[in-house]
Amino acid sequence: MKDGGELVKYLSLAISVLVGLTPIVVAFHQHSWNLQSLITPIYSPPRVDYSIEIKEAVISERERVVQLTFELSNLGDVGFSVRELRGKAVLAGEITTPIELTQAIDLPPATRGTMTIKLPLDESAVLKLVPFIMTKERITVEITSSLNVHVLSSMVTVPFRTSLTIESSKLHTTDRP
Repeated sequence: MKDGGELVKYLSLAISVLVGLTPIVVAFHQHSWNLQSLITPIYSPPRVDYSIEIKEAVISERERVVQLTFELSNLGDVGFSVRELRGKAVLAGEITTPIELTQAIDLPPATRGTMTIKLPLDESAVLKLVPFIMTKERITVEITSSLNVHVLSSMVTVPFRTSLTIESSKLHTTDRP
């Protein structure tokens, strides 16, 4: 009986050692027996990505404003909010105007939203735009700005530069019937 009891004791000790050492051996094997690789944590930051496409351009001669509507898509793994837009736009190569974001935009991951930018015009700028609209020419808009984006509890400044060519046929006016 004594030999059977010792055998059980040795078998339980061997199983206990195997159960304790197996995860360690497997972990070392997965890290190519490199201790530093094994104990250093691996962190892959979440992807923050977006795309912007122009949807509509509207001009109001009465209000003296060009309104550009963009579709903003969140392609990343985390949500973000666009809080502010600072910069300038150049219309038709000669009309420089500041840019105004109409409202903040909150975008959870894998969603789309609308971002509307207003370009206020003075009277001389409106007079310079009228010939482009009347002759059905294309109007170029070059935007150089920065977006203040709130992402992962941080406020980040993201450069936003784009050059658009708007067909005057697609440039809606709110002042005409």
